[in-house]
Order: sequence, then structure tokens, then C-alpha cells
Amino acid sequence: MREGNFGTILVTGGTGWLGSFARRQVLPAVISSIGPQVAFNRHYRVTYDLSKQLIAAARKHPSVQALVYTSTAEAVILKHEHNARPVREDELPLYSLQCGPNAYSCTKAAIDALVHATNTLEALNNATGIFEDQLLTAVLRQTGHYGPRDHVTMGAMLNLVNTSATQFQIGPNKLVHDCPAHVLAAKTLLHPGSSRADGQEFFISDGKPMRFWDYAHTLWAEAGDANWAPAGPHKVIQISFWPVLFVAGCFEWAFWICTFGLVRPGANRMAYQFMKTRCWFDIGEARRVLGYEPMFGTEEGLRRTVMWFKENEGWDKKMQ
Repeated sequence: MREGNFGTILVTGGTGWLGSFARRQVLPAVISSIGPQVAFNRHYRVTYDLSKQLIAAARKHPSVQALVYTSTAEAVILKHEHNARPVREDELPLYSLQCGPNAYSCTKAAIDALVHATNTLEALNNATGIFEDQLLTAVLRQTGHYGPRDHVTMGAMLNLVNTSATQFQIGPNKLVHDCPAHVLAAKTLLHPGSSRADGQEFFISDGKPMRFWDYAHTLWAEAGDANWAPAGPHKVIQISFWPVLFVAGCFEWAFWICTFGLVRPGANRMAYQFMKTRCWFDIGEARRVLGYEPMFGTEEGLRRTVMWFKENEGWDKKMQ
């Protein structure tokens, strides 16, 4: 197998935001045949049972040698002290299926652990080409996503441009916000150098943490918000986290009652609680083992995000 050629690749979760990027990266290499050799897996919904089935199927299939699973920062137990310095993978324990702040964290943590436990060392040196009951696995734990085509987070934040909402700030601006590693992981799984990637977890971020509200203000300034323009007033009205969490909790309960628990509001305690904690990941292990390097920093990522929305969504015309 030539370096960089993985044969057939299966991308699951390709309709989601992160999956759409992976799909665009690997589609030229995908051929219409059964028996993928690498599986890229990304979940945006709570799909614990389906993830278990996918892992079991990958391990059972004789042609599948490796699986790269995309986990999340919400799968690990974060504390305030983890925001004071970059933390390593071995410093943060996982939640479990029985213990966690919400269903998403519990299920992602459970699959994270299952992927780790599924790794089989002998799959690397198997020269037969038949990998039934053998699977090399690696987990990529990523922080918050942002970028072009992200209508959920970036789209919502851009809709606030040139409104009074950009003047408000929830909590003090002290916590840092740390935001094509899949191909590197697959390459290292199948062709390891001095260090093996299988059976390991890797923190992935853009490597340049930024205070959360500096992040938001940078985005709004790039988008042309009058308050955060270079010559703007930069007015800030700070609100404590606790009343916001209380109001969000009350709203969540009222929403749950009115919809009989079938719909979850977009503004909920989970989102604000994660904003209150944040995380700062040490990506040294990903750099050392995978050869991972962020393509660009946060400021450039935000600039490209705004540019994409202007060019593809007509966003700048909507704001005129």
C-alpha cells in the first residue's frame, strides 16, 4: 500500500457539519465496493446503540483494519482548574454511561471507552489481509467546532451582528476557548513510525486558545459589527452566570412541559454550563504521534468563516 493510499474508506456521519468536511476530503479516494479499510465516525446525535453496532460490524468485517472515532471535550470530566493550563489526555477521566451531566456526555464517553477497549494490537502485523475480530482504533477528542458552513454556532453568532446583543457578556472574560486530523490518525494507525497511535486518545484543537468572549468579539468585528469595529466603542454589559443558568433552567422545564419532553430548546443549561467551564487541551501528543499541526490559528479561522458566509450565503447583503 502506497503512503497516503488507504484503499476504500467509509465516512459515517457525513451529513453533519464535521462529516461533510471529511466527506469532501476523502471522496476522491472512495470506490464503490464493499470492505472499507478505514472507517471515519462522527456522531451529532445520541446514538449509543448504533455506534456499538458500527464498532462491532467494523471489528467483525474481514476487510476493516482501522477505525478512527471522533469524540468530544464533553466526554471528559472538566473542572475550572483545567482552564488554567493545557491539560493532557491522561489527566482527564471519562464520564460513563451511568454518570454524566447529560445524555450526550454519557453516550459519547461510553463509546469513547468502547473504542479504546476494542483495539487489538495484532491487527497491525497481520499480513494476511483478513482482519476479522481485529481492529486498530484511535480516538480524537475535539473541542468546539467552528468554520465555514457551520450554521448552528457561527450562523447564530453572525445573526447577532449590529444588534444590542453583541454588547452583552455572560460572566467574566477569563476562561479560554480552545477550538484534517482524521487522515493523519488513519495513516499513523496503518503505518506507525516511532510511536503507535492505536489504542490511544488524542486531543485535537487549533492550538491557540483564546478567551471565549475575545473569540466572539473577534468574529463580530470581522463581520462588521459597529460596536466591535476597530474604532467602535467596544461596550460590554456583563451578566453573572448564575441568573442566566437559573432562567435557562426554568425555560427548559417550561419548554419540556409544553412539548411533553419531545423537543429540547436551543438555549439550555448544558450550553451555558459548558461555556462556564471551557477547556484548554494540550495537543502535544497529537503533534508527536500523528504529526498533527493546525492549518491556521483562530483569528484566521474566523476570518475564513465570515468570508465563506459572505460569499456563499449572501450574509453581508442580509445585514445591510
